[in-house]
Amino acid sequence: MHERRVVERWSEEGLCALRCSSGRYHVARALNFMPPEDASLHGDKPRLGFSIRVCSASGTILRLIFDSDNDEESAPVMQRLLSQPHFTWWHGVAVAGSGD
Repeated sequence: MHERRVVERWSEEGLCALRCSSGRYHVARALNFMPPEDASLHGDKPRLGFSIRVCSASGTILRLIFDSDNDEESAPVMQRLLSQPHFTWWHGVAVAGSGD
């Protein structure tokens, strides 16, 4: 199991930065719950894309999408992610029988 600690959070955007014991940063989008500041999360080795983590203190299962992995610092990654438009609502979904 790999452990990462939450070092920064942007709750409104659903983003958090995690730091490993080597001092490297991993930025992720929280899908179901935003982990608390300074929480220790453990799970498989981080990689880009979907991942499951467990909060060591509460046992809460977190679903994350890693947007960045193994960076020297989190600030440049966060600036890039915060400047991108965020998906907020489903649009253009065809309804069965609508002919679309």
